[in-house]
Amino acid sequence: MEQNKKVNVGQRLGSMILDHFIMTAVATVFFLPGFISSFDFSFDISHEQVDTSDALFGFNYLLIYFIGFALYFCKDCFNGRSLAKRAVRIQVVDFATKLPASPLKTLVRNILIIIWPVEVIVTLFSPSRRIGDFIAGTEVVPYSNEPRSDKRNTAQILISFVLAYFIMVLLWLPFRDIEGKTDNKSIKYIESSYDIDATAKLISIYNDSLEVYLKPDIKIYNHIKGDESLKYISVILVLKNNLFDNETEYDKIKNKAINILVSEYQIGSFVGRMQFVYKQPGSMTTRTIPFDWREK
Repeated sequence: MEQNKKVNVGQRLGSMILDHFIMTAVATVFFLPGFISSFDFSFDISHEQVDTSDALFGFNYLLIYFIGFALYFCKDCFNGRSLAKRAVRIQVVDFATKLPASPLKTLVRNILIIIWPVEVIVTLFSPSRRIGDFIAGTEVVPYSNEPRSDKRNTAQILISFVLAYFIMVLLWLPFRDIEGKTDNKSIKYIESSYDIDATAKLISIYNDSLEVYLKPDIKIYNHIKGDESLKYISVILVLKNNLFDNETEYDKIKNKAINILVSEYQIGSFVGRMQFVYKQPGSMTTRTIPFDWREK
């Protein structure tokens, strides 16, 4: 190693920024499945309360996302050199031996990436050793082509990746409780309580009153999970003309549609939503009015 030379602020900041862009691009690959699944390309409207966050942040997708984060933490595991460090010719080494830092030590130093604003400030004053380096017992030095006695430890690299993945799971656990509390507020109807007669009746009323403007698609369930005293009513109103371009006309139809619903079912006796939909070739516009009088 070139022990008489030190890395400068430009090299360190340059490698940090380049590393961030490279590893973010790598991590993004693992976000694509959830991101793509959050879009409905079929332009179908569902009576279920489907939340795109279920796709983006569902447990199965989180397990995939964590791979991207784990790779970010392990970016320096190969000979102490991430792709960006190779580009600017610097290396993470063991502070005591001056040999390339072990995969486990590079993992420890990179965990502090979660406080990256602080680490950037520290790097401005200490290019060779940020907080993560002091904790892990490492430093960043100019890379040298001199022969090295270190050996690539595949087992440690795998262990580091598993540990990084486990760390991501631990960091996520506190948010899981929050997610659970939020999910408890979602509306889930009891499939077996579907009321075909009530559904047909309400469809008939909408057809009699608003057939000129729209086509109703309605589902009524007599019970929801968690509170069987409440009905679940989903009203999908497919517009025949684009009323969204005329707010006055849209408000008139919207108010009439809501009045029909609450005249048939007392406020507080049901939950659900009303969706106005206008479809065109290759596109669809919707507006949703939620109905939920449960205590938040």
